[in-house]
Amino acid sequence: MTTRSLFVFSVLGLMACGVGEPGSGAIGVVATALTSTCEVGAAPQGVVDRVQILVTGSDPDTRKIAVLADGTKAITASTQDVSLGDVPVGLDNVVTVLGFVPGQETPSWFGRRREVAVTQNRTTDVEMVLTRYGSFTCVGVPQMFPQLTFSSSVVLGDGRVLMTGGFTSATDKGDGTFKLGGASRSAYVYDPSKGELTEIAQMVEARAGHSMVYVPAVGSERVLIFGGTTSMTVKGVSFPLEIDANSSLDSYEIFDVATSTFALALKRDGNPDRMLQPRAFSTVGRLFDDTVLITGGGKWPLDDSNYNVAELWAPYANKDEAGENPIGGLLDLHGGLKLNSQHNGAAMVKLEDTSQGLSRLLVVGGTTSGDSVVEIFTQSSGQQAGASGAFRSVAVNGLPTLFFPAVMPVKETDKGLKRFLVAGGVKYERGKWVEPVANAWLLTVDSTDKVDTISAQTLDASPCGGMFFHKGSSSFEGDLAVLLGGYRDFSGVAKAGACFFDLATSKFSTPSALGKPDFFARAGHTVERLIDDTLLVTGGMVDAAGLSDGSTGLLELYTPPVLKTNLAQ
Repeated sequence: MTTRSLFVFSVLGLMACGVGEPGSGAIGVVATALTSTCEVGAAPQGVVDRVQILVTGSDPDTRKIAVLADGTKAITASTQDVSLGDVPVGLDNVVTVLGFVPGQETPSWFGRRREVAVTQNRTTDVEMVLTRYGSFTCVGVPQMFPQLTFSSSVVLGDGRVLMTGGFTSATDKGDGTFKLGGASRSAYVYDPSKGELTEIAQMVEARAGHSMVYVPAVGSERVLIFGGTTSMTVKGVSFPLEIDANSSLDSYEIFDVATSTFALALKRDGNPDRMLQPRAFSTVGRLFDDTVLITGGGKWPLDDSNYNVAELWAPYANKDEAGENPIGGLLDLHGGLKLNSQHNGAAMVKLEDTSQGLSRLLVVGGTTSGDSVVEIFTQSSGQQAGASGAFRSVAVNGLPTLFFPAVMPVKETDKGLKRFLVAGGVKYERGKWVEPVANAWLLTVDSTDKVDTISAQTLDASPCGGMFFHKGSSSFEGDLAVLLGGYRDFSGVAKAGACFFDLATSKFSTPSALGKPDFFARAGHTVERLIDDTLLVTGGMVDAAGLSDGSTGLLELYTPPVLKTNLAQ
């Protein structure tokens, strides 16, 4: 059971007392501290003896991140009021709240909100959740919240997170083989400003291994949910996961954010709008104009030319019954959007949005073709006239062929070149799977003179080692990356914990090396970075045998011990 303990850090008559400086305002914080019986440790009340409110933002003179205001006050049983005034007026400030226990200089509790506007002679109220710094905080879930694996999640425009589907059961077939099933239609929304999970209407179809993408089109904010499968196999020999192609889905549905409802995507004639192929574990990416690119989704590493074709969903396609207003749909590209390889089991990440309002995406891995390890998709300026854009293979020396890597954008170089961390994954060589690679790679993309070249710096990823079916997330500033969970071998048992990458040193570390609790190993989970910089971890499994034990599913907040408490440092 999870409880919510309330701190109130308020501004008491600050401006009325005449203590405000010209050109300044004040910050008032309402912070909810999440505590749970699944954790070790006491709630903040009676433990935290002081709190610090830190406001950081861009210095008007240097344009570098600086501390704009900083206040600390003791907390006692009789008072929990903290006043923080004389905060410079400005937009896009970051408010960080830290809670300290007696005798310690490292915070035990953490909260953060970005994009806080401070107005002259006014108090800006900020609502946030406090989580355990460097550790886990369990989120309260409904009693019937199941164990989930290979569900999907996506962050909405207001910072909430939509979670859908996933497998909920596993059947023992003998010889260490399990059939994952019980695909769910359930959907939930997590509100990070309140620390609350709400169950909403169900999806039209049960799905697991599906892909979701948020589309913020004005007047029709929605989430597209593509494909998935209703069953797959976990084996304790060779590669542990196998898609059941006959159970993969070619349908997609739409979540309407305004009404919190799901509807199957339809064509103008009322029939379902379907993808060219069933796609499970596909990759999707949203372009600048809210077009969505869809690749992969076939069995790995099966050589199937049907998956050498990508698809595009566009908000201006598929007019309504009157033929006047577009409702969105898959474009008829007449087989024109060809990839150079299938990229089943690949990773996709945004490369850039150009000044012409076009997008370019990077697709890494998931291929058996040595010259197509990395492809760049460039959107066409004539897309609405029927042009589909193009994929181009880019040779990257030193980067092996990888299935299921994690690819994360990190901070650009001093010259403004884009960089990406590629970590984990498995190789397929000479008709055999090769266990996870222990290295990682830092890719630098140089698009000088409109010619893309990509260099790869090989990194020693120890003590993290190889992993796959893990999740990765880079920090808001791009100077840190976190890798969570996954398999380390083909046993079908998840053994990978947490790993941190520091761009400044190009070094990896683990929580135990920092004196912090280890991450609970799992695979098949989802990870989303929230508006407070913490990570929301949903579901996952250690092994398939425990998926049907009837226990309540996990929903956790992870606040990495490498997360900066002072963004100006």
